Amino acid sequence: EPTKRSCIQDKTVPCCSAKDPADDCTALTAWFKSTSGGDGYLLKGNWLMGGTFCDWYGVKCTASGHVQSLLLPGNGLQGSIEASLFTLCKYLLEFNVANNLGLTGPIPPEVGAASNLCLFSATAAPLTGPVPDVFANLSHFSTVYCPQPKIDLHFNKLEGPLPPSIGKMISLPYISVANNNFRFGIPESWFGLVHLATLDI
Repeated sequence: EPTKRSCIQDKTVPCCSAKDPADDCTALTAWFKSTSGGDGYLLKGNWLMGGTFCDWYGVKCTASGHVQSLLLPGNGLQGSIEASLFTLCKYLLEFNVANNLGLTGPIPPEVGAASNLCLFSATAAPLTGPVPDVFANLSHFSTVYCPQPKIDLHFNKLEGPLPPSIGKMISLPYISVANNNFRFGIPESWFGLVHLATLDI
């Protein structure tokens, strides 16, 4: 059951329930430390207090108890995006950290390992550096498979060329990269996105 203190504040408190999948718990614990300095969320109900992570604020789970969604828009996040979230949370479907002005640094290339990902929203974060060219294996971003398939990266400080591998996401209906510092134009591969309904540059 949740306690009044987190595992960061009290080392005798387990971070997650003993029934939670270990990899998911490891990733969420690292995520919290990376994005809050240990204590910085505006809303953080039950995080790292010994209860199941399926009851933590912003976390939704599959029927089997794995992390399905991390939804923390406008929640005072400070720090960087933790890469292990995309490698250890094998069932991650939705990722939304929009409108967290203290969330900085790059988009980790490990996002390309999130084989079930359907939503990546990090608008107004403000993230820096290039967008990693790792999207070739994420072609399932479609309305058939995903509830709200989109990549939303507008209002950041991203730069460099746009990643050509996004052109492999043949069913992608929505992408926004507006209000960044991109150069070199739209990759030729993007013209193969025949299901694209919204392109915001």
